[in-house]
Amino acid sequence: MVQSVEELNGKDINGHELYVGRAQKKAERQAELKEKFEKIKSERLSRYHGVNLYVKNLDDTITDDKLREEFSVFGTITSAKVLRHMSRHVMLPPLMTQDENVQRVVE
Repeated sequence: MVQSVEELNGKDINGHELYVGRAQKKAERQAELKEKFEKIKSERLSRYHGVNLYVKNLDDTITDDKLREEFSVFGTITSAKVLRHMSRHVMLPPLMTQDENVQRVVE
């Protein structure tokens, strides 16, 4: 059994990659998937911590205050600045917490 898993798992047969592994109960699969997605979420938290956002194609009527208002629903904005010389573009420094940062980037 172990040999078949090692040799056939991931093997390509007629353009389809095989999965060969131990059969699991639904609860086991769900627990495994939950752990996998929690790990991915954690990696995203660390990857997007402290990032600035770059927003393109803003209307010329958008002000710093309006920008702050629109993004504040996703978390605490440390500052927001519309850079007019860049032709309707903006840079936003990071939110206060990692969770808020990831939520803003993911949404």
